[in-house]
Amino acid sequence: MMYLCIIITLLNLFIVYIYYKRNSNKLTIGNYLISLYSFSVLLTLLNVDETIIFSIKATLFFNIILLLFIIPVMRFKGNNIYTIRSNQLQIFNVVSYLFIISGISAIIFFLPTVYKLFSSNISLLVLRTNMVGGESYVGPGAFYNISNLISQFYPIILIFYFYSISFLNKSKLFNFLLLLSSTSYIFNVLSVVGRDGFILWLMSYIFSFLLFRNHISKKSKQKHIKLLYYTIGVALLFIVPITIARFFYQGHEAGLDSIVKYSGAQFANFNNFFNRIPNPEKYGSFTDIFPIFNFNFRSSDVIFLDSWEEKVWAFGIDTNVFSTFIGSFYLSIGKVGTFILGIVFFVLGYLISKNSNQVSLSKIILITLFAQIILHGFFYYKLAYTVSNIYMILTVFLSLFFRKTSSFEK
Repeated sequence: MMYLCIIITLLNLFIVYIYYKRNSNKLTIGNYLISLYSFSVLLTLLNVDETIIFSIKATLFFNIILLLFIIPVMRFKGNNIYTIRSNQLQIFNVVSYLFIISGISAIIFFLPTVYKLFSSNISLLVLRTNMVGGESYVGPGAFYNISNLISQFYPIILIFYFYSISFLNKSKLFNFLLLLSSTSYIFNVLSVVGRDGFILWLMSYIFSFLLFRNHISKKSKQKHIKLLYYTIGVALLFIVPITIARFFYQGHEAGLDSIVKYSGAQFANFNNFFNRIPNPEKYGSFTDIFPIFNFNFRSSDVIFLDSWEEKVWAFGIDTNVFSTFIGSFYLSIGKVGTFILGIVFFVLGYLISKNSNQVSLSKIILITLFAQIILHGFFYYKLAYTVSNIYMILTVFLSLFFRKTSSFEK
C-alpha cells in the first residue's frame, strides 16, 4: 500500500508540473515547491515502519489539499515586474530602514544568548531538552516581543532585498544591511538551540531568488549562488552539532537510522494521522491554527488538549512529529475544516495569481506570504503562533501601500 500511495502522489505532482510547465525547463517558484514535496514523498521509501498505516483515502485527501494550495503558486508567472512610483519609493525606503534598524537590533538582542549557549560546556541536547521542558534562555519583555515579531518578516525582507538589487540604484551598504537584517530569524531560533532558522531562511532565499531571477544580471546571479553556498557552509557549523547531539547520543547506527526516518516522515505521518485519528477536530480548534482569534470562548461540547501528554493519551500516538501543514490543519480542524480552509485559500491564491504575467511589488508580497504557508509548511504549519499571525496581518497591510504601480520595467 505504501508504494501505491507514493506512486499516486508523485504522479499527481508530475502531472501538475507538466501542465503548468513554462519557460522551457527553467525553475520557477511553483516548480520549486513541486520539487520539494516530490523529494519529501520519495524519501518515504526510506522510512519503512510497519506501525504506520497508509491508505488511498488518506493519500487522495493529502493530494487534494496540496493541489488547492499549490496550483495558485504554479499559475503565478511574474515574468515582468512593475517599478514603483516616487511616492511608493519613499515608503519602500522608510520600510526598508525600519527593517534594517529593527532587524539588526534583533540580532544584537539574540546574539549574547546564542554565544552563551554555543560556547557553554553543557550538551546541546541537554540545552534543547531543558528549553522544551519550559526553561527560557531569553528573558521575556518588550525587547524580546519586538525582536521576535520583526524576525518573522525575513521572507518579506528578502523580497525587499532582491527588489532593491534588481530595480533600484541603492548602495552596496544599503543592500548588505537589508540582507543582514533578514537573518534575525536565524539568531532567534539559535537562541532556543534550534536548526530550522537556517533551513527556513535558505528556503526563502531560494524562493526570492527564483522570483527575481529574470531581473538579475548574470554576474549578480553567480554572486548570489555563491552566497547561498557560503550560507549553507556556515549553517552546517551549527546544524551538524545540534543534529549529532539530538540523534547520535545512542550511537552511530541509531543516529543514522533516526535521520533516515526523520527525513522521509511527513507523508507517512499524515497517512498515519488520517487513518488512526478519524475525528481530531473534537480535540482541536480553529484557534490552534490562528491563535490570534483565541478569545477563550470554549464550547462545553469540545475537549481541548493543552499538553503533549494529553494528546498522546487521547490519540494513542505521538502527534508532535512532521506531517506538513496539511497534517497540522487536519489535527486542528479535521477533514471538513481542512477542506473548507483549502477552498478559501485556493480562492485567495487564485485572485493573487490572476493576471500575474505583469506584477507589482504589492502582488509579490502577497504571493510570498501565500506561498510561505506551503514552503515552510513542508515540515508543519509554521505560522500557528500569535506573533506569526500578527506578521501575516501586517504583511497584508504592507502590500496595500504598494498596490498601485506606474512605469513598467522589463
